[in-house]
Amino acid sequence: MRKSRFISILAAMVLAGSVSAQPVQGDLVLTSQGSAAGVYFLSGTSMVLRTLLPNFVTSGVKTTHNNGSVHVIGGNTGNIYKLDARGSLYTITTSTPQGGAAMELDQDGSYMVVNSFNRILYRLQGNSPFVYLTLTSSHGSPNAICRDGNTGDWIIGTTMNGRLYRVNRETREITTLYSGSAMSSIFGVAFMPQTGEFAVVRSRMGYTTLFEELAIIRSSGSVHYTRQIENANAVTVNHKTGRIYVAAKNKVVELSSSATVLASRTCYPSSLEFTGIDVWDDQNLSLTASGAHGSQPKIALRFNRSKNKPYAVALSFGQRPAISFGTNNVLNLKPDALFFLTAAGGLPYFTSGFAGTTNLITGAATACFTIPWSLPAGTCIYVGAAAVNTAFPNNLDVSNVECIKIR
Repeated sequence: MRKSRFISILAAMVLAGSVSAQPVQGDLVLTSQGSAAGVYFLSGTSMVLRTLLPNFVTSGVKTTHNNGSVHVIGGNTGNIYKLDARGSLYTITTSTPQGGAAMELDQDGSYMVVNSFNRILYRLQGNSPFVYLTLTSSHGSPNAICRDGNTGDWIIGTTMNGRLYRVNRETREITTLYSGSAMSSIFGVAFMPQTGEFAVVRSRMGYTTLFEELAIIRSSGSVHYTRQIENANAVTVNHKTGRIYVAAKNKVVELSSSATVLASRTCYPSSLEFTGIDVWDDQNLSLTASGAHGSQPKIALRFNRSKNKPYAVALSFGQRPAISFGTNNVLNLKPDALFFLTAAGGLPYFTSGFAGTTNLITGAATACFTIPWSLPAGTCIYVGAAAVNTAFPNNLDVSNVECIKIR
């Protein structure tokens, strides 16, 4: 057998993975284009690459509201699809044009989708997209988006000028957070709740050539750390561990919050061209919240690894300092007065369902609370939860923390 043929067969075997395997909470899910187009996931601590959906060109991925699946953008069409853990694909909308680059989940359950071709930010409500904002040519082409967990606003990354913009969620006012050098481009951005900073993958000009790197940018807009990573193209942050994951062509690099490389996995076939990355099932807690005074934000819980387990929900006016329940098991809520008043339903006329047992089959539960009229517009309330499970450090399966911006 020729060596080249043997390598091709070996690559196919690696990409195929286990047919019966499905992603679980904490796995990494990746989209790819090129000759190995598809959706893949890295399973567990072994980081074995497995195929979730083969032969499908995609340009971005985001966990869906209330866990259990992901949304992906069709790279050749711009269509938005839902993909579940079995690899089944469902069309959400065909009304978004080609050029969709990335998406992010809002506090009301909608998605924001940035389109690098027409410079439009779409809001996707259910299966109906509409134009939220159009950037000018001087802004550059939007190519990356995340929600600022500090303020509830949008952070947009652009190409050709390497800028980060802040878009006010309510007024849609655009301000510049960070300006890159000429010819630089931002490919991905992710919020880091444990530090309040942003993990950004970008290209920028060196002395003679462009190079790619991870940059940690403070909320003030200054650069804190950088780490050169060849072909860096997408980034995500595990909110519970604080670890950063950068997808770079056919490798995944794991880094600390100070951009120190902890692991680099480059054993995947060179035919891969990763375009997006996210943490599977990282939406243990999802919101449906307008943010209006007197309204009742709905909290949807889904602890897929903690079914039929006791849970508790809490609110806070801050995320830091967070509550650590052991190594790599952090609840990004500040233990302030509001936290102690609401934890596990301490205010029964203000909160509902803040303590209970998750569903035996799905691990789901629901809760809600009332936004007081006394809080000024612009105030942020942070919502988090945990389920009791001896399989996790200190017996707690913690959730992500979501921000509600009051209007």
